[in-house]
Amino acid sequence: MINWKQHAKDYREFMQWDEENTTNFKTQKEAKEALRNDLEFIIGTNGTGDLYETELYYAKLLGMEI
Repeated sequence: MINWKQHAKDYREFMQWDEENTTNFKTQKEAKEALRNDLEFIIGTNGTGDLYETELYYAKLLGMEI
């Protein structure tokens, strides 16, 4: 089973987006949606050429087409 809460928390901490305590997800579904939204934001802002390996891994887990 994939621990979306941990993945979303790790990603937001990696991106240093945890200043406002945005890593306390109530459900796995909420965390999975948050991670997907974060990646969509990054892709929309920077494109796919500059994605880190971790971002590519998360996108693959989420079934996103890159």
